[in-house]
Order: sequence, then structure tokens, then C-alpha cells
Amino acid sequence: MRDAGGWLLLTARANPDHWAIQTADLLSRLRLATLSRIGRPSPELVRAVLVKLFADRQIRIEEDVVAYATLHLEQSLEAVTRFVQAVDEAALSAGRRITRPLASATIAALQHDD
Repeated sequence: MRDAGGWLLLTARANPDHWAIQTADLLSRLRLATLSRIGRPSPELVRAVLVKLFADRQIRIEEDVVAYATLHLEQSLEAVTRFVQAVDEAALSAGRRITRPLASATIAALQHDD
């Protein structure tokens, strides 16, 4: 890739030493590559994503709901996305706005489903 002036991005759950690579030359080159780890999002990022996802749905959300969800949700972007969708659907089906008690019930239901 370097000779061609290109870039290569590989993603994996483990570093190359844990892959079943039989070619020593390939393993050696992979070991020289720059590795980056992507960890869990910070509470600040979870909060920002919550606000953005609600805004994308044109939902004005109260700060107490955002604070509660940030504190009680699994700290992953997948969990945040599932929560916003589920709480929006619950509010629509009940014909009411999103409140902290509704957020709490939604989080409990999502945790029960896992």
C-alpha cells in the first residue's frame, strides 16, 4: 500500500498476535503497524449523542432525562441509539412526552431484553 501511495485500515477485536497468521513476514509487518484502541465513550460523549439523536428526531428533551439516561445507560453508542428509539416509540404510543420516569422504565425494559 505504501508503494502505491495508498492507505489501509484494518479493524479487529484483538491485535495481530492473536490472529491465526501463519506467514511470518505478514505478521511481522502487521506488528509494525500503528495500533489504536477505541474504548467506551465518555459520559460527556454519551450525553452529547443523546442530545443529538433526540434533536435529529425533532424532540426537545429535558435536561433531567438526559442526565438520568447518561448515568444509567450502558456506556456504548449502540445502547444510546437503542434507548432513543425505544423511548421515542414508547412516548408516541402512549401519547405523552418523554419524562424521567418513562426513560427509567425504558432503560429497565432494554436491560431486561439483554
